Amino acid sequence: MDGNRNNKNTLSCIMYAGLALAIAGCGTEADINTVDSVDNVIAAVPGDEVHDTDMFRGWIGYTSEEYPSLMCPNHYAVRGFDCDGSYCDNVSPYCEEVGGTQIGSSYWTDYFSEEGSGYENEGHCWGSNEWMTGVDCTGSYCDNLSLRCTAFPGSKTGNCYWSGWYSEEQSAFMAGNGYYIKGMECNGSYCDNKRYRYCRFY
Repeated sequence: MDGNRNNKNTLSCIMYAGLALAIAGCGTEADINTVDSVDNVIAAVPGDEVHDTDMFRGWIGYTSEEYPSLMCPNHYAVRGFDCDGSYCDNVSPYCEEVGGTQIGSSYWTDYFSEEGSGYENEGHCWGSNEWMTGVDCTGSYCDNLSLRCTAFPGSKTGNCYWSGWYSEEQSAFMAGNGYYIKGMECNGSYCDNKRYRYCRFY
Protein backbone atom coordinates (compact mmCIF):
# COMPACT_ATOMS: atom_id res chain seq x y z
CA MET A 1 0.00 0.00 0.00
CA ASP A 2 2.75 2.42 0.93
CA GLY A 3 4.43 1.62 -2.36
CA ASN A 4 1.26 2.42 -4.30
CA ARG A 5 0.79 5.67 -2.33
CA ASN A 6 4.36 6.65 -3.08
CA ASN A 7 3.81 5.88 -6.74
CA LYS A 8 0.61 7.99 -6.78
CA ASN A 9 2.37 10.81 -4.97
CA THR A 10 5.18 10.64 -7.49
CA LEU A 11 2.67 10.61 -10.36
CA SER A 12 0.75 13.52 -8.82
CA CYS A 13 3.95 15.52 -8.50
CA ILE A 14 4.77 14.84 -12.12
CA MET A 15 1.24 15.83 -13.22
CA TYR A 16 1.26 19.03 -11.14
CA ALA A 17 4.71 19.90 -12.39
CA GLY A 18 3.57 19.36 -15.98
CA LEU A 19 0.44 21.43 -15.37
CA ALA A 20 2.51 24.21 -13.83
CA LEU A 21 4.82 24.22 -16.83
CA ALA A 22 1.86 24.24 -19.20
CA ILE A 23 0.24 27.16 -17.34
CA ALA A 24 3.53 29.03 -17.28
CA GLY A 25 3.92 28.40 -20.99
CA CYS A 26 0.44 29.71 -21.74
CA GLY A 27 1.12 32.76 -19.64
CA THR A 28 4.33 33.43 -21.58
CA GLU A 29 2.51 33.36 -24.94
CA ALA A 30 -0.30 35.53 -23.60
CA ASP A 31 2.22 38.16 -22.50
CA ILE A 32 3.53 38.72 -26.08
CA ASN A 33 2.27 42.10 -27.31
CA THR A 34 1.49 41.30 -30.93
CA VAL A 35 -0.09 44.71 -31.54
CA ASP A 36 3.15 46.52 -30.74
CA SER A 37 5.05 44.17 -33.03
CA VAL A 38 2.68 44.89 -35.93
CA ASP A 39 2.86 48.65 -35.29
CA ASN A 40 6.65 48.55 -35.43
CA VAL A 41 6.57 46.80 -38.79
CA ILE A 42 4.04 49.27 -40.22
CA ALA A 43 6.00 52.27 -38.94
CA ALA A 44 9.12 51.02 -40.71
CA VAL A 45 7.45 50.89 -44.12
CA PRO A 46 8.09 54.03 -46.23
CA GLY A 47 4.90 55.90 -47.11
CA ASP A 48 3.38 59.36 -47.46
CA GLU A 49 4.30 60.37 -43.91
CA VAL A 50 7.28 58.10 -43.18
CA HIS A 51 10.39 58.08 -45.34
CA ASP A 52 13.17 55.60 -44.59
CA THR A 53 16.00 57.69 -46.03
CA ASP A 54 18.59 54.98 -45.38
CA MET A 55 16.76 52.77 -47.87
CA PHE A 56 15.87 55.57 -50.25
CA ARG A 57 17.27 55.57 -53.78
CA GLY A 58 17.38 58.70 -55.97
CA TRP A 59 15.08 57.66 -58.83
CA ILE A 60 11.60 57.50 -57.34
CA GLY A 61 9.77 55.83 -60.23
CA TYR A 62 7.76 57.11 -63.19
CA THR A 63 4.42 58.87 -63.30
CA SER A 64 2.09 60.06 -66.06
CA GLU A 65 -1.40 61.54 -66.35
CA GLU A 66 -2.95 58.24 -65.23
CA TYR A 67 -0.99 58.14 -61.96
CA PRO A 68 -0.48 60.26 -58.82
CA SER A 69 2.16 62.95 -58.58
CA LEU A 70 5.68 62.09 -57.40
CA MET A 71 7.32 63.90 -54.47
CA CYS A 72 10.77 63.73 -52.92
CA PRO A 73 11.14 62.83 -49.23
CA ASN A 74 11.74 65.65 -46.74
CA HIS A 75 15.20 67.26 -47.03
CA TYR A 76 15.51 66.08 -50.66
CA ALA A 77 15.38 68.16 -53.86
CA VAL A 78 15.28 67.21 -57.55
CA ARG A 79 18.73 66.97 -59.12
CA GLY A 80 17.90 64.97 -62.26
CA PHE A 81 15.00 64.16 -64.57
CA ASP A 82 14.17 61.39 -67.01
CA CYS A 83 11.32 60.34 -69.28
CA ASP A 84 10.35 57.45 -71.51
CA GLY A 85 7.49 56.41 -73.78
CA SER A 86 6.08 58.24 -76.80
CA TYR A 87 6.24 62.04 -76.49
CA CYS A 88 8.12 61.68 -73.19
CA ASP A 89 4.91 60.24 -71.72
CA ASN A 90 6.32 58.91 -68.42
CA VAL A 91 8.42 61.23 -66.26
CA SER A 92 10.72 60.52 -63.33
CA PRO A 93 12.59 62.90 -60.99
CA TYR A 94 15.87 62.03 -59.30
CA CYS A 95 15.86 63.22 -55.67
CA GLU A 96 18.97 63.89 -53.61
CA GLU A 97 19.36 64.90 -49.98
CA VAL A 98 20.45 68.51 -49.55
CA GLY A 99 21.26 68.03 -45.86
CA GLY A 100 21.47 70.40 -42.91
CA THR A 101 18.48 72.50 -43.89
CA GLN A 102 15.05 73.11 -42.44
CA ILE A 103 11.86 72.46 -44.40
CA GLY A 104 9.43 75.27 -45.16
CA SER A 105 6.14 75.36 -47.02
CA SER A 106 5.48 73.79 -50.43
CA TYR A 107 3.21 74.67 -53.35
CA TRP A 108 2.50 73.51 -56.91
CA THR A 109 3.13 75.76 -59.91
CA ASP A 110 0.46 76.34 -62.53
CA TYR A 111 0.40 73.71 -65.28
CA PHE A 112 2.46 74.57 -68.35
CA SER A 113 2.95 73.07 -71.81
CA GLU A 114 4.40 73.89 -75.23
CA GLU A 115 1.34 75.89 -76.36
CA GLY A 116 2.13 78.77 -74.02
CA SER A 117 4.18 81.84 -74.86
CA GLY A 118 6.63 83.67 -72.65
CA TYR A 119 6.68 81.92 -69.29
CA GLU A 120 3.47 80.01 -70.08
CA ASN A 121 5.51 77.11 -71.46
CA GLU A 122 7.72 77.09 -68.35
CA GLY A 123 7.41 76.27 -64.68
CA HIS A 124 9.72 77.78 -62.05
CA CYS A 125 10.45 77.80 -58.35
CA TRP A 126 11.35 81.49 -58.28
CA GLY A 127 12.14 82.09 -54.61
CA SER A 128 15.84 82.17 -53.72
CA ASN A 129 15.30 79.42 -51.14
CA GLU A 130 12.75 77.42 -53.19
CA TRP A 131 13.66 74.20 -54.98
CA MET A 132 11.83 71.62 -57.07
CA THR A 133 10.68 68.65 -54.98
CA GLY A 134 8.03 66.94 -57.13
CA VAL A 135 6.18 66.69 -60.44
CA ASP A 136 2.61 66.16 -61.61
CA CYS A 137 1.05 66.05 -65.07
CA THR A 138 -2.30 65.99 -66.84
CA GLY A 139 -3.45 65.57 -70.44
CA SER A 140 -2.50 63.01 -73.07
CA TYR A 141 1.14 61.90 -72.93
CA CYS A 142 1.70 63.91 -69.73
CA ASP A 143 1.20 67.07 -71.82
CA ASN A 144 0.73 69.58 -68.97
CA LEU A 145 3.31 69.69 -66.20
CA SER A 146 3.30 71.17 -62.71
CA LEU A 147 6.33 71.43 -60.43
CA ARG A 148 6.22 71.13 -56.65
CA CYS A 149 8.34 73.85 -55.03
CA THR A 150 9.55 73.67 -51.43
CA ALA A 151 11.27 76.35 -49.36
CA PHE A 152 14.47 75.35 -47.57
CA PRO A 153 14.96 78.20 -45.05
CA GLY A 154 18.58 79.29 -44.87
CA SER A 155 19.40 78.14 -48.40
CA LYS A 156 19.93 80.47 -51.34
CA THR A 157 20.31 80.21 -55.10
CA GLY A 158 23.68 80.66 -56.78
CA ASN A 159 24.46 80.67 -60.50
CA CYS A 160 21.81 79.14 -62.77
CA TYR A 161 22.05 77.51 -66.20
CA TRP A 162 19.77 75.99 -68.82
CA SER A 163 20.41 72.44 -69.99
CA GLY A 164 20.01 71.28 -73.58
CA TRP A 165 16.75 69.70 -74.75
CA TYR A 166 15.89 66.19 -73.59
CA SER A 167 13.26 63.65 -74.61
CA GLU A 168 12.82 59.86 -74.46
CA GLU A 169 15.51 59.40 -77.13
CA GLN A 170 18.20 60.88 -74.86
CA SER A 171 19.66 59.65 -71.61
CA ALA A 172 18.46 61.17 -68.35
CA PHE A 173 19.51 64.69 -67.37
CA MET A 174 21.61 65.00 -64.22
CA ALA A 175 22.83 68.33 -62.82
CA GLY A 176 26.39 68.57 -61.49
CA ASN A 177 27.19 68.08 -57.82
CA GLY A 178 25.68 70.82 -55.67
CA TYR A 179 23.19 71.88 -58.37
CA TYR A 180 19.43 71.25 -58.31
CA ILE A 181 16.55 71.89 -60.69
CA LYS A 182 14.46 75.03 -60.18
CA GLY A 183 12.62 75.25 -63.50
CA MET A 184 11.58 73.46 -66.67
CA GLU A 185 10.52 74.45 -70.21
CA CYS A 186 8.56 72.50 -72.86
CA ASN A 187 8.49 72.41 -76.65
CA GLY A 188 7.29 69.94 -79.26
CA SER A 189 3.93 68.18 -79.35
CA TYR A 190 2.64 67.10 -75.93
CA CYS A 191 5.63 68.75 -74.23
CA ASP A 192 7.79 66.13 -75.91
CA ASN A 193 11.07 68.00 -75.38
CA LYS A 194 12.15 69.42 -72.04
CA ARG A 195 15.04 71.50 -70.81
CA TYR A 196 15.91 72.21 -67.22
CA ARG A 197 16.97 75.31 -65.30
CA TYR A 198 19.41 74.15 -62.64
CA CYS A 199 21.13 76.27 -60.01
CA ARG A 200 23.82 76.11 -57.37
CA PHE A 201 22.45 75.32 -53.91
CA TYR A 202 23.96 77.28 -51.01
